Amino acid sequence: MGISLYVTHPTWGLSEAAEALSLQPFRVWTAGQPRQTPTGRPLPGIYDQSYICLRLQPSSLLDVEHGVHLFLEHLRPARRFLNGLTGSGGNLALNVFISSDERHALELNWQVLQELATFRVSFGVEWVPPVQRVPRTDGDA
Repeated sequence: MGISLYVTHPTWGLSEAAEALSLQPFRVWTAGQPRQTPTGRPLPGIYDQSYICLRLQPSSLLDVEHGVHLFLEHLRPARRFLNGLTGSGGNLALNVFISSDERHALELNWQVLQELATFRVSFGVEWVPPVQRVPRTDGDA
């Protein structure tokens, strides 16, 4: 499981968001820059908005609710910055990534949901099956 905060804004550069939250950016680009793949290969066009993805380390997460709470703790000191960002057209989205082939239930209590709303943070879940390893058949096991 992992939790990421996606921050977008139509014009602001977002490196300051990583500094304000004391988190290393996983992925970042600025509106108007040429598009590229995560490995740096050029793509056609330019980015139409700035974007940054910030992640908590998966080893620090006990469960989804705890992980959301930890992220909210990171947001608290940067509240003024984040309010300015969302008030000027930016968006914040907390995304939980779960890789499992088992059935799970996801429940957040109302206090956590209320706090997400206070910070103007959207909440999403991405559920994907684990990568299935295919045994090699070329004799080089």
